[in-house]
Amino acid sequence: MYVNENRANSFPTVMTFGCAAGLYGSVADDVPGSAWRAGYTINMGQIYPEYLTDAAVTLCPSSVGGKNVVKKYNEANTLAQVFDGKQLVNTTTATTLQPNKDFYPCESSHKTNSYIYFGWAIYLSGVTDSTEDPDPTGIDGPGEYNQLTTWLGTKQGIQPNAIAFGLAISQIAAMTTNAEVLANRQKIDKDYEVPNADPKLTIYRLREGIERFFITDINNPGSTTQAQSVISIMADWSGAGGGKQFNHVPGGANVLYMDGHVEFLKYPNIWPVSPLLARITKAAMNEADML
Repeated sequence: MYVNENRANSFPTVMTFGCAAGLYGSVADDVPGSAWRAGYTINMGQIYPEYLTDAAVTLCPSSVGGKNVVKKYNEANTLAQVFDGKQLVNTTTATTLQPNKDFYPCESSHKTNSYIYFGWAIYLSGVTDSTEDPDPTGIDGPGEYNQLTTWLGTKQGIQPNAIAFGLAISQIAAMTTNAEVLANRQKIDKDYEVPNADPKLTIYRLREGIERFFITDINNPGSTTQAQSVISIMADWSGAGGGKQFNHVPGGANVLYMDGHVEFLKYPNIWPVSPLLARITKAAMNEADML
């Protein structure tokens, strides 16, 4: 049993997120991108407030890190201007000269948002469906991929591009963080061509119909549905350190898939509630920020 939590608590918020992304997609003919200042979180500037009117939806009701919007999103409280994705805009502080309690989309990041979001269709049979821990002793620190690369090397017999795939996911996470965002802004919402991959490997941006690239049996009429059911869009955060890095202690997450269903997975499990993703986020981002 999971102590002091109801794993179904975040079902409605995850589904609401999915509906907001779907509404945005029906108008923009695209899905929301990743946040411009943090790896693997949804770009709130694209969906708030037009498609998602309540910032509280971004906070899991079971989060041990807090679910009070005013307290959680406080980075812009004393700022006169914030970045809205295109330009600097004034906050109410610019007028009142007093701290504000407003929510601004740029405040949403891996530090604050309860949910990890994938702007790309991330799936590779034999790799993302593994529950193994690439670094069981926790040797690798931030920015280190030695154990991860070694583990991916053991999968090369199953997937020749296993190493290239793992490092590509790490690169995608890194290029959507603060330090890389200006240089990579134009890349964030496009397919990611993995450099030097042989055979060629592309990490596709999420979009309607993208599941056809994952169909292996074209003669099976149910292949499209099956592909959609394994491509995850978003989930509760998971972390190699456990504890506060999970919304649902001692460890598990609700996952929204491309076909619209939500499933609770107990850690360690397959992607995205997997040790693989936990190790990638540990290397690419500062896990301490998620506490």
